[in-house]
Amino acid sequence: MLPTNYATFTPIQIDNEPPVIICPNNMTVGRSYVLWQRPIITDNADSDPELSCNLPTPYRFPYGPTLVDCTATDSAGHTASCNFTIIVEGRAKCVGCQPVTCISECRNNYGYPMDSCYTMLIIVVLTVIKYI
Repeated sequence: MLPTNYATFTPIQIDNEPPVIICPNNMTVGRSYVLWQRPIITDNADSDPELSCNLPTPYRFPYGPTLVDCTATDSAGHTASCNFTIIVEGRAKCVGCQPVTCISECRNNYGYPMDSCYTMLIIVVLTVIKYI
């Protein structure tokens, strides 16, 4: 038999630790449209910490290196961050394309007009002007 003068209470969990965040490894890819893995997040008290990154996945990256920064925030407001680099290698396949269609080919195939196409187009325009 329980005594009649007992009290009940609900334990309170105090979260003093930030979440743990593990970013994917750096990536080197040959195309600009990249689907990257979200970082892995764990926390001692929050089963679903919030994740925010400076770029979404998938994302169309420019050629060269781009840093992706991610931050995890738990329900107590503690944060942890990590980052990784995505490198898009190579040149656009439109190098050497026909001058009239070069810029549209670069935009349609890669999303960005490439310097080599602009250079080629400028040479053609200057050549035409020279002979007019």
